[in-house]
Amino acid sequence: IDTVKAKGFNTIRIPTTWYQHLDENNVIEEEWLNRVQEVVDYCFKNDMYVILNIHHEAWINRADFATAYDEMSIKLKAIWSQVAERFKDYDQHLIFEGMNEPRAQGTAYEWYGDVPDAEFDNINKLNQDFVSTVRSVDSPYQSTRLLMVTPYCAASDASRYNRLEIPDDDFIAVSIHA
Repeated sequence: IDTVKAKGFNTIRIPTTWYQHLDENNVIEEEWLNRVQEVVDYCFKNDMYVILNIHHEAWINRADFATAYDEMSIKLKAIWSQVAERFKDYDQHLIFEGMNEPRAQGTAYEWYGDVPDAEFDNINKLNQDFVSTVRSVDSPYQSTRLLMVTPYCAASDASRYNRLEIPDDDFIAVSIHA
């Protein structure tokens, strides 16, 4: 992180996989939360912005994405409520990104092709769940922390990002991978 900062960068994305550190009640292991916080703190000490997300989660990126909203929503809200609580006193240098490339993994349309409407609907609902969950945690930055949402597979293709419903919030950014 010191080297990244020395090269002139002021923002670092910390792609974090959480599901391997959850118990049966979706509680994040304290040791894992401590480690994530330690890495975030390295960046803060270097006066950097941090994008912290949910990354490579098998419970999101799955073939039955269209029908798994209820299960995914519970887990997503559980993770983000704990993360938002842990980092509630961190200022706007900390940005939360709700999901990374959410998609129906292993399907013929995972990256290209015609995506069923239910896939778009679920992503929009999960993005709203993410924003609502983070905003519900009491924090000095409760209403002003920048939150990033993403369209289906974070695609830069207009047929994907045009279906994104951006939550009604003044501090939203859209994450598109190109």
